[in-house]
Amino acid sequence: MPTSRGPIIIGLFCLAALALVTQLRIDNRHERMLDQNTPSARAYERFQQEFGNDAVMIVAVSGKPLFDFDSLDAMVRAAHEIAKVPHVAGVNGIPTLFEKTFGADDNEALEEEMTNTPFYRGRFISEDRQVAGIVVELELLERPGANAELTAALDKAVQPLRDFGFRVDLVGDPVFESAIDKITLGESLRMFPIAAALSLGVLIWLLRSVRGTAVVLMCSATILLLTMASIQATGRTLNLVTASLPLILWVLSLANSIHVVSRFQQLAARAASPGEALIETMRELRASLIMSSITTAASFASPSTRPSSSCPTTAGSAPRARATSRPSTTPSPTSAPPASSPPSWPASVSSPSASLSSSPSPISECSAASQC
Repeated sequence: MPTSRGPIIIGLFCLAALALVTQLRIDNRHERMLDQNTPSARAYERFQQEFGNDAVMIVAVSGKPLFDFDSLDAMVRAAHEIAKVPHVAGVNGIPTLFEKTFGADDNEALEEEMTNTPFYRGRFISEDRQVAGIVVELELLERPGANAELTAALDKAVQPLRDFGFRVDLVGDPVFESAIDKITLGESLRMFPIAAALSLGVLIWLLRSVRGTAVVLMCSATILLLTMASIQATGRTLNLVTASLPLILWVLSLANSIHVVSRFQQLAARAASPGEALIETMRELRASLIMSSITTAASFASPSTRPSSSCPTTAGSAPRARATSRPSTTPSPTSAPPASSPPSWPASVSSPSASLSSSPSPISECSAASQC
């Protein structure tokens, strides 16, 4: 027979689960979406151990003359602010070269050097000389939410450039991934209330009972809460794919709960007591509900049992392409152009998304390969 102890225990579990769910984060870093047990992922890890982290961001500056003394002074001040941002390992580009090589006072010599040396064109300045790129070298971002914090801090650091009149665009993986995190969270928060409201209306119409509807909603909410809490308790995060899990769980738990409540209503009409009706309901439906849950879980788990094919571009060409586009130090004015020129960034940056599409990354290389 049901006891009063059960709801109390479930309530305590729900309170603990609620505390865990509030800490759950969305993490769409591309490293998290790659199978870490594949040869490609292991090769990429060896690459990082040997050559270091290859993550960079570009601060694209345009809209005003780049080599005016006041413009260069604003860039130098912004570069100093960028260097203070957490997770920034170094800053390279026109302001660094102007300050360290030309003493921050000879803007004409800097312009001549930058425009006449092929090494700089396509790296620190666009081919049409309208856009300057400040290259920000980054430390490895291992904590969920670090991308959003870094992007916000950099956006604040470059505000003096905007105040001066420049157009400033931030380009790089952290910007892209933090934007995906926001979109993923926003879509989840937008769709779930709609699904819950529609479910409420359908349940009231089907069950013709406010109490029955409340039971179904409470059971479904408890299942959802405990499941999401278990994700946080095991150290996992949500991503672009698993962010749909709350909606899926909500629908599946509603289906099972409706069967139980509907059959209970039928048996309660002729049973001696509600307790006996509940026991008979669970006796009849227990096996079918368990088997249904097992087959549903198996269908969701089946994609993970498929052998994953390796993607050579993930650990091969993609990291090398990204690494070669990051200068390790600011070159001197006499530096000779390299023998093999890495891919240059766009001549003009109209928006961060446009520049991102031209930057090679493990995910974009992998998705383009037919074997992946």
